[in-house]
Amino acid sequence: MRRRKNGTTYYTTLGQAAATMEEDLGYLKWAKNSGCPGFQSGRIYPKECIRWLDSHRREWPDRPNWLRAIDNMEMQEHQRRRTQRG
Repeated sequence: MRRRKNGTTYYTTLGQAAATMEEDLGYLKWAKNSGCPGFQSGRIYPKECIRWLDSHRREWPDRPNWLRAIDNMEMQEHQRRRTQRG
């Protein structure tokens, strides 16, 4: 992890970013190839990455099964609440 003069934190390798951000390396590679704005000039800016990742998590085609299970549970809960409202 490094800091620019203005205090912005960035990483220089995907492995370093994945370990520190506690994200799957494959997920970060997918994000980079999908146009995540946190990847700039060989640097990885975690704030920009986290914002983008949070809004694109369901689009990741290689999501692990445990993450898909969580998504399914959230969807079932949403549908249950919807039917209770009438």
